Formats: sequence, C-alpha cells, structure tokens
Amino acid sequence: MVDVIIPAYNAHGTIERALQSLIQQINKEVIKVYIINDGSDTDYSNIVNSYSEELDIEQITIKNSGPGFARQKGLNCSHNEYILFLDADDYLYDEYALINLLHVIKGNDVAEGRFVERKVDGDVILNPQYCYLHGKIFRRSIIEKNKLRFDVRKKNTGDIYEDSSFNQLYYFCCDSVGTTNKIVYVYEYNSESLTKKNIDAVANLHNFIDAMNWLTHEVKKRNLESANIVWNYCLMCFHCYFHYLLSPEANEFVFKEMKQIKKIYKKYENEISYDDQLAIYKFFDFPVIPTITFYDFMDKCEG
Repeated sequence: MVDVIIPAYNAHGTIERALQSLIQQINKEVIKVYIINDGSDTDYSNIVNSYSEELDIEQITIKNSGPGFARQKGLNCSHNEYILFLDADDYLYDEYALINLLHVIKGNDVAEGRFVERKVDGDVILNPQYCYLHGKIFRRSIIEKNKLRFDVRKKNTGDIYEDSSFNQLYYFCCDSVGTTNKIVYVYEYNSESLTKKNIDAVANLHNFIDAMNWLTHEVKKRNLESANIVWNYCLMCFHCYFHYLLSPEANEFVFKEMKQIKKIYKKYENEISYDDQLAIYKFFDFPVIPTITFYDFMDKCEG
C-alpha cells in the first residue's frame, strides 16, 4: 500500500482534481489517502465523501497550524511503508504516475520522477529536484530509523520551506535514489496561494535562512554533517540572496543569521574546488555574473 498524504487548506476548488488523479491510477487499489484539513474556512467533506467508494480515504481535521504540521500529522496517522505527498492544489500527471514511481523505488530508498510546473503562461517540465517533495515516494522505514520530522513551526508571511528542509534531510539519510524519466506530477503554480500572494522578499529570505538553520541543526543531531551538505546550504543561501536582490539595509539580518552555517562551512572550505565555485553560475542559470563573488558574500556573514 501507498499512503498519500494531502494537506488541505481551503482546498474546495482543487481537492476534487487531486482525488480524480488518484482514481485514474491503474493501480489505485494500493492507495490509502489521508486528507489533513488544516482548519479550512469552508467544509468540503461532501466533495471528499463522494470519492469514498472508489478510494480508501481518511479525513482528519486540525486547527490551522500550517503545512508542516499538517504533513507531520498525516505521517503520524498513516502506517504503510510507501509515502507520497500530494498538495491539494496539485495532481498526478497520468494514470501511470504511481506505478512508474513504485517501479523505481524497488531496491532504493526514494523514488523520484520529472514534474510539470503549470503556469498561466505555459508549462515547464522539470527534472527531479532534491529540495522538493513533488513527484516522489518515500520509505517510512528511512523516516523512522532516522527519526525524521517536518519543521512544524508556523510562519505567517512568505514561503515556509518546511517541505524543502524535510526533503533534504531525508536525502541525506539515503544510500540510493531511484529515478524515472517519466513525468509523474503536476505542480499547479497558484498565484493566489498562501505562499505566492503578497510575497514579501525580506520575509521569504528570512524564512529560508531560518529553515536552513533548522536543517543544519537536524543534520548535526544525526551526525550527517559533510562538506557536500554544507556546500549545498551555502549555494542555496547565496542563490536566495541574489534572487531577491535585496537592498543592503534590508539584508543585514541575513549575515547575522548565517553565522551558524558559516561556522560549519569554514570547517570544509579547503575542500571546495574552484570548479565548484564556478558551478553556482551554471546551476542557478544566472544571466550575468553577480557583482560580488560567493566568498565576498560569505565574508560578510558574521563568523
């Protein structure tokens, strides 16, 4: 069986589409669905109940606590070895999505596939990315063995990044990754969603750095620390810093809050090659080389 965990906040307009994509799976009989109603303003249990004859569905209602808490609640209430996270805004790509992922997880710790980012101006097909939960199947045994948990802290403004931090922590505990070139997931880019509406760039970056510090702490608790992990942290922070192009007075908190990351980074800086330093420009596809280098950025961080 595969436990499909769906955190749902005011999802009355999209939950039916998500469930329909599960019903269309050619192996739908292996699916157990957990819908975590995260304190929605509107009751849409009647929509969910209309699918109960075709899908094994359990509905759980909690007070509004944020997506990290809702996903963790789903983990706590579910029981099967395989876990797939599906956002209520999103859906599986076609009827073969689940079976394609199950095929590649055999002998591996995680399965991942390509996904579509769907926007009003067109679709973009993306390869699997280790910082997203999209289009993946996880093993409960890995989660339990390493006592992995979501960051359940609730944030009121900007992106939360609790999915990214959990996913990265999980990957650090994996020995093998199974990948399919098939498209398995559709991420519906919703400009009106909680994390896209009235985005505050400073709040977004603050939340990102906070999530990376949480991840750093969780990695250290499990003795997973390595040069590669720290390098990934630094790349992401550097990318986020330039992505939002914050003014100097707006980003002073970044340098202060990166103290923990830099402390670990300094331990491994001699292991980072010049090619790795250049890779940031290719990896994040910067149109121009930033006006300051990565090391300039790190030097500004208090250490």
